[in-house]
Amino acid sequence: MVTDVSKDRLVPFSSKLAFGVGQFAEGLKNTAFAAFVLFYYNQVLGLPGTLAGAALFIALVVDAVTDPLAGSLSDNHKSRLGRRHPFMYASAVPLGMAFVGLFAPPSGLGEWGLFAWLVAFAILTRVAMTLYHVPHLALGAEMTETLASVPGSSRIGSSSPLEARLRRGVSDSAGSLRTNAAVASLSTPTCPMH
Repeated sequence: MVTDVSKDRLVPFSSKLAFGVGQFAEGLKNTAFAAFVLFYYNQVLGLPGTLAGAALFIALVVDAVTDPLAGSLSDNHKSRLGRRHPFMYASAVPLGMAFVGLFAPPSGLGEWGLFAWLVAFAILTRVAMTLYHVPHLALGAEMTETLASVPGSSRIGSSSPLEARLRRGVSDSAGSLRTNAAVASLSTPTCPMH
């Protein structure tokens, strides 16, 4: 219970909900990269696993460089929309296009063509996600920074470690079940996967 801070200074539930919905894009991208991209390029498109893995590694290295750059850019940006929102708005369309492109390589590409396509679109997807997600996380911290001394008021971007682990475990288990069911449904009499 908060007694020494007026209720209008607390972050309203609608803001917390909107902030949480903003995590959907990151979750979708992470699930796609963790469960589907490697499988799709290797098993469906026929790209050797070493090349697919190398392409995703290259994109991950680029992501490691662009994350701090995006943080620095949004920290020092000034606009009438604030520091964070312009990056979040500007990344929406490129993120969607890059994500769709990731799963839609043109037919007829050879092994190295598929490799180059995967490198390019994995990098584009990760960079566009970085331009959204890094400012989004910083925005969550800024929404509550003035209330840090009020117990329970800064629960925008975090929860207890146990609660977070439980949610992650349930989410990962559900994702694994969906992936296994999808792979099992690909098995046909003419193309057995067992």
